[in-house]
Amino acid sequence: MKLRVYAGGVRLLSADYGSSEGWIGANVNPSLPPEMTSYTVLPNIWYFEFLPLTEFNKADLVGPEPIGLTDVRLDEEYEVVVTNFAGLYRYRLGDVFKAIGFHKATPKLQYICRKNLMLNTNFDKNTEKDLQLSAEATAKLLTNEKFEVVDFTSHVDLATDPGNYVIFWEVSGDASDAILKKCCNCLDKSFVDADYVSSRKVNAIGPLELRDVKEVMVDPCVAVNGYAKDRSPMTNLPLTSRILMPNCTLLSTIMAWKLTT
Repeated sequence: MKLRVYAGGVRLLSADYGSSEGWIGANVNPSLPPEMTSYTVLPNIWYFEFLPLTEFNKADLVGPEPIGLTDVRLDEEYEVVVTNFAGLYRYRLGDVFKAIGFHKATPKLQYICRKNLMLNTNFDKNTEKDLQLSAEATAKLLTNEKFEVVDFTSHVDLATDPGNYVIFWEVSGDASDAILKKCCNCLDKSFVDADYVSSRKVNAIGPLELRDVKEVMVDPCVAVNGYAKDRSPMTNLPLTSRILMPNCTLLSTIMAWKLTT
């Protein structure tokens, strides 16, 4: 868990699961480590339904029907759907869970990802779960170096042609450029979506970029797309435009920071 890097020996606990709309479940077994945490649905708060994450019938354009609390099946993934007295009717929360057990007759849900958060540049569709799996596969390359991926996020850069994925991550240590380059290649190859793979082969999607957020820029510039970039990006890929304006404000901030460290 990425929080352990910051928490040290402090015990980590996720007591309950809620949203801006209200509470959904409680952790009835707080002794388990965070990565094994599940939430038991609170059945008397709302009327809960669960939308199975299966392929809809494309011929009839009919999607799966929500099922009731007692019809949930183990090891299946669902999107939570709620109805309440506040006026929400079959409201889809957008959170994806896996049913991993029951507390008495109430399902215990383990969080998987947010639904419909996608990396998409061409015909490719990679979800948050796909990104998580790719990051986990790549993190294994750092194990022998005693490093750990603390956190990561993603961005689709459509200002270039072709567009490409940009992954920002933080590593608990100073990984060498050689290791980071291997990680970049591994991330790129770990996305198994068929449209992404085929688009990469014909260069309809550009090479993935990996950026270490701990690395301080040496020569910060502003590119034509408005983003701050180092004149020497980690991927060593050629810039699509040679029009780079020095980012004097950012450079001054970096120099001032170096004087205090």
